Amino acid sequence: MKNAERSSPMRLAAWALVGNLVMAGAVFFEVLLSPKLSNHVTVLPVWAFRLFTFGIPYLVGLAIVALVVQKLRHGMKENAWTETELEPLRRRLRNPVWGGVSAALVLLGFGLVVTDHGFGHAGLFVFLILPFQILLQIVNVVRPVESAREHVNLNGSAAIRSEHWGDPPSGTVN
Repeated sequence: MKNAERSSPMRLAAWALVGNLVMAGAVFFEVLLSPKLSNHVTVLPVWAFRLFTFGIPYLVGLAIVALVVQKLRHGMKENAWTETELEPLRRRLRNPVWGGVSAALVLLGFGLVVTDHGFGHAGLFVFLILPFQILLQIVNVVRPVESAREHVNLNGSAAIRSEHWGDPPSGTVN
């Protein structure tokens, strides 16, 4: 990932997927396996066990994704790719499955909050939804630039003038 011009947008998106999977894997491990393993399998203190099983993998995944998003933004700003190179990525990102993923994450978050039972894992929903938020950033970065003619420009409009400011509406009875 040295140079945005040398990496295709699809390859950068694949790296973003790898980073997101590392982040989601760390969250799932923390929620599902860490409570069972930290007390019986390891001799490490709980904070060190969580650092090595959740903190470091999550931060590595976040660093990968942050670099990818930065390279995509830089490449889009510098017009490093043609529209034909960007179209396969845009087509995949327009897939309706991402709406299903969004709904599934919201339902999973509600499920975590409802079934928490005092274990304190409901707050991990924030870490679980972060990969999807990053996906939305990637969607916004590779979105095609809209033409300026499609938008209404109100800066050149004349000011609204009326000779009846402050008058009661017509047809009212005093």
